Amino acid sequence: MLIVCMLIWSSMTVLCGFAQNFNQLFAFRVGVGIGEAAIMPLIYSLLADFFPREKRATAMLVFYLTVVVCASLSVSLGGLALGALASGAIIFPPPLADFEDWRAAFIIVGVPGPVAALLIGLTLREPQRHDLVLRDGSGLSVKQVVAYLFENKMLFGPLVFGSAAALAVGNAINSWHPTIMIREFGWPASQAGIRYGLAAAICAGIAVPIAIVFEKRLRARNAGLVASILPAGAALSLVVVLALPWLAGANIALIAGAAQLFGLFWIVALSPVLIQEIAPNEMRGQILALATLISTILQGFSPVVTGLFSDLFFDGERALSYSVTATALPILVVAILLYLPMQARFARKVGS
Repeated sequence: MLIVCMLIWSSMTVLCGFAQNFNQLFAFRVGVGIGEAAIMPLIYSLLADFFPREKRATAMLVFYLTVVVCASLSVSLGGLALGALASGAIIFPPPLADFEDWRAAFIIVGVPGPVAALLIGLTLREPQRHDLVLRDGSGLSVKQVVAYLFENKMLFGPLVFGSAAALAVGNAINSWHPTIMIREFGWPASQAGIRYGLAAAICAGIAVPIAIVFEKRLRARNAGLVASILPAGAALSLVVVLALPWLAGANIALIAGAAQLFGLFWIVALSPVLIQEIAPNEMRGQILALATLISTILQGFSPVVTGLFSDLFFDGERALSYSVTATALPILVVAILLYLPMQARFARKVGS
């Protein structure tokens, strides 16, 4: 299934470069989303089976570290590519030389996908499944999964929606902070992309290892305490978000933009770990897929809401910074309120 999803994602990405009109581009982008949507739940489910319980959290956090660092560096690479294309430093070989830059970019990004899928097919083997509810491997029905989630809604609800909230805030920040540096501080687009991407990658490189250390130390004392990292991450991000509109210097604003993500990295990295901790094996992929669906929907709306706030409610040079704060503030407050009572429930669940 993982290989199939990778092939769908990569082939649809390549086809985006050949789209002849908006409808085709829209359809191919939907295909990209279909291929991407299942990849993270599948990988987390596989990691849960590849590693024993005592090493599972570290394995997932290390995996997530590579994801966020690479995603952050992609912003810098985009800025570098933008500057190189504008200066003529990059010249695509035939036949890509006849393509517009954006078309060639889609093709280049999509081509490595089948190669990676082939490597996975040759090197990865299906792991033995652990913590099964049904020993015959028949799996659970959708009705059983839904019933289980409703029975434990006060536990899974905060984990799923809190993680989705963190991703929504992070997407709003990532979508608009380079633009903040361009509009409010006069940076060129390439400079804003390069510097923000590097700052976010450095932030991820610090935040996730700290989450790993906290997780290990808290688990050594009491596994139920691990959930306390989630509201702490939301509160940390909230403090920086509130300060953003009042920061005057460009470099300070750049660092703050990346620092907003610090606590969010804790939430997004640890939420799948905690879901894996309490969900039966047969349900893990389905619950994580549900979390991915909800977070994807919220991530799509959050940058739009930020833009609307900027157009409708805020004026002046710092309008966009105020809009990011206005978008993130209620989401993070709700996440904290969801997380606080969930901690005791999680502690009881893992202790039972």
